[in-house]
Amino acid sequence: MNSVKEVAELNSLKEIAIRLQSGKWIILNVYFPQPDNPVIVMGRIA
Repeated sequence: MNSVKEVAELNSLKEIAIRLQSGKWIILNVYFPQPDNPVIVMGRIA
């Protein structure tokens, strides 16, 4: 299994989509600092 090289906390759908499309980022966790504003924690594996 690959180790995570970098971690990013994102709440921009565009930034999340760009990272997922690259194939080098995975979603590690999701949390809600406000009920309608999720933050996605992503990790770079390549």
